[in-house]
Amino acid sequence: MKKLILMEYYIDLQRIERRGQGSILILGYKNTSLLVGESLDQEPVQRALLNSYKESINSDIVFIPDLHTNRSLFEFIKAVSPDKLVTRGKDEVPELSQVTNILDINDEGAITIISGGAELKVRSFLD
Repeated sequence: MKKLILMEYYIDLQRIERRGQGSILILGYKNTSLLVGESLDQEPVQRALLNSYKESINSDIVFIPDLHTNRSLFEFIKAVSPDKLVTRGKDEVPELSQVTNILDINDEGAITIISGGAELKVRSFLD
């Protein structure tokens, strides 16, 4: 069994207090990264992240629990350029399937993400 060394992880947890949004988690390990946040579909949060992180916001996987249609979300996902977008309710934003592969937990069930740092393996409950 491989041991993971916690020191090789970088975790940046940012709370955007003034607007009442939830936390954003950027988790990276070697060459892989994951961006998670319940408020990632909100335009002020997207703008703050893009302004703060510029090109380094790119993530392999983005998890946004609930999607709400808006033009800024489409532009944000294009900027982050994830291989996979994990959410529920992909039918709310069909144009996102033009820029990334969407896994809907309502359809796919639980999503498991495994990484050794070089690449990510993503599978659903149905796989």
